[in-house]
Amino acid sequence: MELIITTGIFSILVLVLFIVLRFGISSWKNIESKNAVQTQLSKVELFMLEDLKRASYDQISVLDMPSTWAPGKGKTLIGQEVSGSAVWFLTAFAPDEKTGELVFNRDDNGEPVWKRNILYYVTRPSPEWHRDKYGYECASSGNSKDTCCPHKWLIRKEIDVSTLLSESTVENTYLTKPGGHYLMDPALMGSEPDLLKAQTLADSIVDFEVILRSPEVEINLRAFRLLEAQSVMQLGTSPLENDSFTVHYRARVVPNN
Repeated sequence: MELIITTGIFSILVLVLFIVLRFGISSWKNIESKNAVQTQLSKVELFMLEDLKRASYDQISVLDMPSTWAPGKGKTLIGQEVSGSAVWFLTAFAPDEKTGELVFNRDDNGEPVWKRNILYYVTRPSPEWHRDKYGYECASSGNSKDTCCPHKWLIRKEIDVSTLLSESTVENTYLTKPGGHYLMDPALMGSEPDLLKAQTLADSIVDFEVILRSPEVEINLRAFRLLEAQSVMQLGTSPLENDSFTVHYRARVVPNN
């Protein structure tokens, strides 16, 4: 009888310990997942919002990622808002030719001297890299907006061209899919013409859209709490824009130049 009681007490203690441990791991995942998303959104604020503040509204363009995104605001309709999942613009914030220090370049009349293009866009990693890292590929959304894949990357590029790039140049040359973390590797993006820098600001993006609504630029970004979600749901099969693990970030910026 004593052995049965002892065994029962021990079993209860093991069960309690298991429950506490499981709860602790779950809480840790929740905290880590939320911190990861917050860190990514902080980087967006640090880079994108500051870049846009230094831009000119008249020197900004947007474009939908080819065959992947379709926010669908008509660009040919005068007076209508314009939107896209890639945005690029001119910046005068660049190294001084004499000192090499980062400065906002102006001419003698105080007007900006545009130095380079800055491009932001969101894309899935290459299929090979996606399968290698996650073990599967996310489903296609067909012709609709791609919100099934929560593994998309938000990429920022600096391009050494002092006039605003054309849509065809951006689409055909710079909207490339990453195949690894070191984006400046010549085998990835480093061989793109005039590319000065390529960096990843976030790697768990569900949705990204930039809307030009004069004089404002509106940013809509949805990031996903991957670590928290992947243990309780199947990912990559259905839209996630309204999922409870999706964090919606929205900001409006008025370019100052």
